[in-house]
Amino acid sequence: MISPSNRLFSGGGGGAFDEDAQTFITTASITDSTQQDAVNQLVLDLKSYSIWSKLEAIYPYVGGNATAHSYNLKDTTQFQITWSGGVTHDSNGITGNGTNGYGNTNLVDSTVLSNYISMGVYSRTSLQDVSVEIGASGGGGVGNFILINRNASGMQYFAMDSTGTYRSVTNGFGLSVMNRTTSTDIQSYKNGIETTATKTENAHSTKNIYILARNNNGSTVDFYSQRNLAFAFIGNSLTTTEHANLNTAILDFQTTLSRNV
Repeated sequence: MISPSNRLFSGGGGGAFDEDAQTFITTASITDSTQQDAVNQLVLDLKSYSIWSKLEAIYPYVGGNATAHSYNLKDTTQFQITWSGGVTHDSNGITGNGTNGYGNTNLVDSTVLSNYISMGVYSRTSLQDVSVEIGASGGGGVGNFILINRNASGMQYFAMDSTGTYRSVTNGFGLSVMNRTTSTDIQSYKNGIETTATKTENAHSTKNIYILARNNNGSTVDFYSQRNLAFAFIGNSLTTTEHANLNTAILDFQTTLSRNV
């Protein structure tokens, strides 16, 4: 007997769709068969790698419009993004305008996730500016969970406290992930390859996580991004192997959609 979580439905390519994939496809009104098949395979891959259960929000940005791009693949009834300002939606995902465009995931990591978390985005843009693709600040630069603040020197920035953690990157393309594994260990992953920075951290952020900008302590929005993002996720901490597998699954997803970089 097939369990409810693994029931299959008729797919656009003549095969069968995973139930979770079908729910997203129906809710987000995804009618393109290539996008349908890509979403289905992504769900199957994440489940086969035992990553699916560790993620709370998955935003594949397919459908080409604000409504479709707002839904959470993991659970379409939770953490739907509320878009504000100038965000462009097309077949390549979402693109900020660098001045007032952002998305509110309505997810507060301190109330949803375990003590150790991961979050990341797949970027199709390699700008050298100071901006945040995903994150929320607890105020005063403390208790932040901010990913990919790349400055003009080509740095990747993870602010877990007032000082932050930097690693050098050559470009902004692909999957960038922050992963917290212990109270003193922050891992940075770029396209599945790890760089670890050890430091003392503060508590979770207690504010909603934003996309294409930083939620600054719930009072202001800053560090607006102009990048084109084709994927985002928020979840619990992943292992090194799981990060490599996650990168493979996302890269395959983007390749199927002809928007891999």
